[in-house]
Amino acid sequence: MVFCPSCGKKLVTPMKFCMYCGYQFPQPLLEHMEQELGVHFEHTPAPL
Repeated sequence: MVFCPSCGKKLVTPMKFCMYCGYQFPQPLLEHMEQELGVHFEHTPAPL
């Protein structure tokens, strides 16, 4: 389960920011959410 480090609310859907307080999640937390929830966020694409 993932919680917002700013307001502490439980995040139901994986997002890049908290829908309750608007806190922008840092990259390490996004990666943790990806592993926890089995989802993948759109990262900046690597140059070919």
